[in-house]
Amino acid sequence: MAVTALFKTSSGHGREKSLTSSSGARAEIVEQDGVEILQVRDTRQRVVFRFDPQTGQGELCVPKGDLNLHAPEGNINLLAGKGVQCRAAEEIVVQSNVAVRLSAREPGGDGATTLKLGPNGLLQLAARKMEATVETLVERARNSYRYVEQLSQVHAGRMRKWVKGAYHQQSGQATIKAEDKVKIRARRIHLG
Repeated sequence: MAVTALFKTSSGHGREKSLTSSSGARAEIVEQDGVEILQVRDTRQRVVFRFDPQTGQGELCVPKGDLNLHAPEGNINLLAGKGVQCRAAEEIVVQSNVAVRLSAREPGGDGATTLKLGPNGLLQLAARKMEATVETLVERARNSYRYVEQLSQVHAGRMRKWVKGAYHQQSGQATIKAEDKVKIRARRIHLG
């Protein structure tokens, strides 16, 4: 691609340096408020990249169309000294042929909170504490197993259970307390 170097002076805007391709795309250094800014413009003269060397802030923009990052034989690493934000007007999709892992570790903390999406429908969560606040919670499972080493406690306004087949409870000791009545209904009741 042929490239022509252009150096021109723009009245009232200081000295402007630019490099223009034969298609009309241009890289330029412009002066704004006494600061030189590096800009890259597309063939329609829309800014697609800006860099302010004084603040160290850069901006990549695609006015129309998609932005693709490709590394067919390597990794894509995004490193930030502070935060990373992802915002979208539509759906955000994260997909992997192996696994997707989200991890958060507080500096100087004892451990990390990790969420892993693995193959074959595997979901793993490792955390020191989990809190969930929802208006309605609906869970459906073919089989459900829960292991609690110490205390398992439920506070509820009301509680109901429906079991189609057998219902079995076993403990070292059992206590049932009611402030009013206790009803037991069955065709047969075996004690002992």
